[in-house]
Amino acid sequence: MSQLRHTQGRGGQQYGSCDDSPSESEEDCSSESARSGGSGQRSGRSSLSGRKPQHQKHRRVCLRLVVATAARILLLFMAGQLTGTVRAGLTPDSTSSSDTTKKLNFIRALGTKFMDGDKNFFFQGTNQYWLGPVSQGVLTEVEIEGIIHDHAQAGLRVIRLWGFGHGWVDMTTDATGAWKLQDGSFRRLDVVVANAKKYGVRIVFPFVNFEPDLTGTAASKRMQFYVDNSLGTGRDREYFYASSQDAMRCMQVWAHYVSFVMSVINHWNPITGMYYKDDPTILAWELANEPHTSDQFELSPKAPLQFGDQGLTIGRGQLAGRLVNQWLCRAATLLKSLDPNHMVTTGEEGYRTNGPYLSTAPEHNWLNNGLKGVDFDQNIKCPDVDYMTLHVYPDNWNIPFWQYQFVIDNFITDRTKLAHAYNKPVVMEEYGCCKAADYAGKRGQVFAAFHDAADALGVAGTIVWQVVPWAGLKRDGHYDFTYDEDGGWQVKDMARRMNAK
Repeated sequence: MSQLRHTQGRGGQQYGSCDDSPSESEEDCSSESARSGGSGQRSGRSSLSGRKPQHQKHRRVCLRLVVATAARILLLFMAGQLTGTVRAGLTPDSTSSSDTTKKLNFIRALGTKFMDGDKNFFFQGTNQYWLGPVSQGVLTEVEIEGIIHDHAQAGLRVIRLWGFGHGWVDMTTDATGAWKLQDGSFRRLDVVVANAKKYGVRIVFPFVNFEPDLTGTAASKRMQFYVDNSLGTGRDREYFYASSQDAMRCMQVWAHYVSFVMSVINHWNPITGMYYKDDPTILAWELANEPHTSDQFELSPKAPLQFGDQGLTIGRGQLAGRLVNQWLCRAATLLKSLDPNHMVTTGEEGYRTNGPYLSTAPEHNWLNNGLKGVDFDQNIKCPDVDYMTLHVYPDNWNIPFWQYQFVIDNFITDRTKLAHAYNKPVVMEEYGCCKAADYAGKRGQVFAAFHDAADALGVAGTIVWQVVPWAGLKRDGHYDFTYDEDGGWQVKDMARRMNAK
């Protein structure tokens, strides 16, 4: 979820695909199979995963280069030269549950749907953002298992939770300033993943949040954290998306994001006896939760640059959606080169830049005109993005109850058809209500309509915001609900329908 920003703006124009990756490093630091998970690959396992690379000399050279400077980290990672290497961590112990848990397949995208081996994988899921690091000191590990068990009993196959929360993890830096996570910081995520594996539930992890919502009020809970700790305080959070063409020092923001991602995917889970990147319990990695810009950010060319940063455009005056699109394409390619096992998705809401004019409801044209700085049409084209995401909150968008069919026709249907035209699945990974007074007591009716549309359109998955097993877990009376409350039956019914496909 994110805060509503509802100011009218003007649209941009279409533009070409992103290509601002740094050039290949001159050192040959890869083995002959180290790039097996490169750009465009959507399946297969790295031949280096789980074993030591053969070319020790080159590996040592790479590791020395990695710790040399933050900029060097960026160049190596963007070149995909460290694919298959692993970070030192905990070793398997005799209590590992991996031998007693049902073996899972990695879920793959095939056309507009997902596959679990040779079977279709359609799903109903729920967001449970606080189940990971945010639950520290709030939930016991027994309660975490109970939550996952109860969702599995209700037929849910996927749980989406925050894979970040920088105020709750023990972050350290090495000599170059690159961030790393202590293994102890992962205890909560380890417990979640292990119990999800036990009950056959898949997990989706976003790596960072644009807004501070639901992760705390401090800037350290979102993209602003990376900007402040890389470039100093006072700069726009949009510097998070800055590329090498803006300034060499802005690459440190990217390098810090990369080091965080690397720490997560290369973490060894002592409970399951697996690295996260090798664990099929994880359905997909999500580049960010709701990546966008402040309203009209790119459409404001006369906005002053900050702190004398001459030459830094950071998107000002560009075509709407381009800044985020270039970052998403680059990040997806990086992640695929580091972990070819898992699917990658954007985590976006589904805003368009050049969508059709909504003549029947012109007050909602901001969904289509580039106001949010996100271009769903172009993001679909990122070759290493496996599926597209939608976040749907009609009442939070000031769309009245009597117009919820408008949301189905002009948002859910429109975006799904766009993604399917590019042969990619769609997951409605956040949807909910009912904060506005005219939606009170009508969650079930809205959900039933959304589910019918998703089913008919062939949406690959739906992840509600958010059903909880018992009332004591509710964090927000407007959007949280139990299986026994309005909307709960519709979620279980959708789980039955999706599981039967």
